[in-house]
Amino acid sequence: MFRGLLAINPALKPQVDTSIGWAKHFLKKQDRIVWFLRWARAAMAASLPDLPEQQPQASALLQSLSKDIEELGNFTVGELRGGLEHYLSLPIPEIQARTFKNENPEALLRDAFPKLEEEFNRARKNLLRPRPEDEIVVRFPDGWAWWRLPRASCPDEADAMGHCGNSP
Repeated sequence: MFRGLLAINPALKPQVDTSIGWAKHFLKKQDRIVWFLRWARAAMAASLPDLPEQQPQASALLQSLSKDIEELGNFTVGELRGGLEHYLSLPIPEIQARTFKNENPEALLRDAFPKLEEEFNRARKNLLRPRPEDEIVVRFPDGWAWWRLPRASCPDEADAMGHCGNSP
């Protein structure tokens, strides 16, 4: 998948190796790995510097990847990884069960997944009720507040906020 890219710019090898290693370790599922590596390759190709001695080879590679590069938009490899790490860490069944196909990153990471996260958070909004010992630390004009919870862990908060709720 990256052979042509590395032939043009061997200096990308550490970034390619890191991307492949991260994908295998973090994404685990074949469809997600292939999806990520497709877009990582497009991001790396889009960032190629002008290399006059490799011009015909670089031109052919960029031509073959032009559709992916265009659909990628301004995503970098780091932004792809960050977005996937965030959304795949959430306990949202629709995200966890998602099979990655041909969606571009914009459709997935800036549209579909944020909507699912918003729905998930809205559904859980009223799950957390303060206990008598809890106290407001900061109250915001929009009705939100930061609370001090005098306990090391809180399963109620974990359920409401979508994290483990354990002490640090």
